[in-house]
Amino acid sequence: MATSLDTPLKAPTRSHRPSTWFSTSTQVDPNTLMIGLITLVIIVVLDRGRLSPVAMLIGLIVATVLVQALGWTSVVLVGDNYDIPSSLPTPAIPNPSWIPDMIIPAFAIGLIGLIQGAGVSQGYANPDGKSPDASGDFRGQGIANIVAGLFRGLPLGGSLSGTSLVVNAGAKSRWANILTGVFVAGGVLLFAGLIARLPMTSLAAILIYAGYQTIKPKRIRAVWLTNNLSRTVMVITFVFTLFLPLQEAIFLGVALQIMVLVFLSAESMTIKELVRLEDGDYEETPAPAVLPSHRVTMLVPRGSLFFAGASDFEEEAPVADNTRCAVVVLSLRGHTELGSTALNVLQTYARTLQEGNGRLILADVQDNVRRQLERTDAMDTFGAENVLPADSRIMGSIDSALAAGQAALAALEEQDSGVT
Repeated sequence: MATSLDTPLKAPTRSHRPSTWFSTSTQVDPNTLMIGLITLVIIVVLDRGRLSPVAMLIGLIVATVLVQALGWTSVVLVGDNYDIPSSLPTPAIPNPSWIPDMIIPAFAIGLIGLIQGAGVSQGYANPDGKSPDASGDFRGQGIANIVAGLFRGLPLGGSLSGTSLVVNAGAKSRWANILTGVFVAGGVLLFAGLIARLPMTSLAAILIYAGYQTIKPKRIRAVWLTNNLSRTVMVITFVFTLFLPLQEAIFLGVALQIMVLVFLSAESMTIKELVRLEDGDYEETPAPAVLPSHRVTMLVPRGSLFFAGASDFEEEAPVADNTRCAVVVLSLRGHTELGSTALNVLQTYARTLQEGNGRLILADVQDNVRRQLERTDAMDTFGAENVLPADSRIMGSIDSALAAGQAALAALEEQDSGVT
């Protein structure tokens, strides 16, 4: 916007707040503003017809011709701010002594670049309608930046405006970006003088129009209507983009979303009881507050068992302090790994049951979880016979676990009666 108005804002910095635009409104150059508006009008009009693929090019050419014909020297040209080279960059080996000082900044830039790229790619589906391959995008960005570094190029990530420009120009495959690079190289070699005469305000108009086309009202409305957390993250991220550089705003927005994800994972952890009905089916009911004695209770945790989720399980699990001869069958279907907090909570619960001559049976245990139990010696607390492997048959697995619980209850009651 600063370029299109020709205000003193020559480079984006953190100090350029939206209020600065209004405070410098009296310094707007009329000629610069006029050329920018003409470029924008041409693009908007032509973009609706057959000339849509070349609308931006025509707008740029018309604006350049007008500036030269009218002799408006107040309009800033590309050559006024940048030296356009007449040759391509030559390869150069980076200085190895810079590596120690550049590792942390390079990691930060790479992370932000990947976040930008992932965000941009999700906004533009492939021609077949499928979402882009994030891993493939990451590999492409990494290889491209390594090669660019050998030619003294700056590190780059996903570009929202660049992607929008390519798509609006009619791109149908990844060859569009490759050919764009070829044409840019040819333009630098053959038309460096002409490129230097392009009005900066026209380039700003193109970016403004490309940015406008990236706005998706339907997606904004969908996020707004989803829930309060999604609405809050969207608004905060938008505010970040007004006051911070785009890459920092995206990084903070993603970090905020991760925090929300962790919060929701912890909040959504609940414990349900599976009760077998007379017809052999099962009914899911809220877990009892106090664990009943002389009975098999089958529990199913819904949600994450990591971090706060494990603590929530400890709080919501049926109290077993004064329970006698109770068997709890805990289904771990869908849990491919347990954290140390969850292991400690489950071991504590197992010991509480054992003190009342009860037992905790872990059902639907994945191989990875079983190996965790063996590595951490948690298997000694539960007992190998009380760790049942996962079964591909959902109902069969539940029936087998319940049968194991009934057998364990019978043995415990017989043992308990012998003691008394």
